[in-house]
Amino acid sequence: MKRSFLFLKSIFVVLFVVFLINAQAQCPASVTATISSQTVATCPSNASVTIGSNANGVGTATYQALVAPSGVGLSPQSSNVFTSLPPGNYTFKVVCGALSATVNTIITTTYTQLTANTNITNVCSAYMAGGTITVSAAGGTSPYNYSLLKTTNANYSDALSTYGASNILNPTDSGTYQVRIKDNCGNFITKTVFIQPTVPAIYLNPTYLDNDQPCGSGNIRLYYYLTDINGSGLSSADMPYGYRMDIYQKGTGCTRGAFIKTVNKAQNSSDRTTIPINQNIYIKVTNSCGDTTAVCYTYPVADATYKIFWQPVQTGCASAANPNGLLNLGKDWSQYGKGPELYSVIKLNGTVVRTPTADSAIFHNLPYDTYVIVGQD
Repeated sequence: MKRSFLFLKSIFVVLFVVFLINAQAQCPASVTATISSQTVATCPSNASVTIGSNANGVGTATYQALVAPSGVGLSPQSSNVFTSLPPGNYTFKVVCGALSATVNTIITTTYTQLTANTNITNVCSAYMAGGTITVSAAGGTSPYNYSLLKTTNANYSDALSTYGASNILNPTDSGTYQVRIKDNCGNFITKTVFIQPTVPAIYLNPTYLDNDQPCGSGNIRLYYYLTDINGSGLSSADMPYGYRMDIYQKGTGCTRGAFIKTVNKAQNSSDRTTIPINQNIYIKVTNSCGDTTAVCYTYPVADATYKIFWQPVQTGCASAANPNGLLNLGKDWSQYGKGPELYSVIKLNGTVVRTPTADSAIFHNLPYDTYVIVGQD
């Protein structure tokens, strides 16, 4: 019984081996080759081709790309499916035993070159040196992702990139940046962007005071002018985003004391600000790029006295009727006065020659003499 079982087992093994040999070795009398299916390249190298052949299923059959674009492997393979193909002209070959057949095809693509433009805005607009970079991408395959890296090397390793979906990037410093745009196929392009400060550091130079504030307000107006570090004049008209003044009481030396107020100066604003009367102050100036400077101002009490300045103007020559001639007294300018201002003309002996009138800034036809002009603000 055991011998019969071994005999039957041996017959089964022999028949199975013969079956495998026949299944893998039986090539058709003639080999065919067709394109069974084909996809276009939606990325630079993601097309596919499936070869149809009457040798499909024969274990010894091989498939090969004889003619293909650069970069495509030309070695034979056992699979009749080719993937990761770029667009171009192809010739595929099917080989089964000593027989073979070829088929030609053209792979097209819907992929276009990835392009991008960058637009820089808001440079030095928020008291810092950065800005806003808006990226407009086209071509490739969407969706796109974007990265920003501060470096002068446009060919830096992409492993350093941190990508995000937003096309609005916000560098916070000046310098050279690389903007990368990567499409859904994994391809990227790099755009170099320069963020340059738009205004130099601002230096404030106090000049004089003007007592034009409401009486009893405790304030006086400080006039000043602006320069760069070299002393060249600056104008707020050249500062699209203005500048900021933080005003403090002056501490020991030129140090910052108690905070008084912040004044934001817009473009084309006047070069003046109000400060407390009889206080020494410390002013920190910040330009729209975030650069800061400081100046201390010692309150000049004597210089803040109300002053008026007058100019005599000759109006006629001496004559028999008026041997001493006539002159006008005209107001030249006043300082530290709070308008409206009224003026009187008095002789040295105290006689009032002219009293305040609506035309009190000019006194006409006064004979030659010595006068005192009295101003009242």
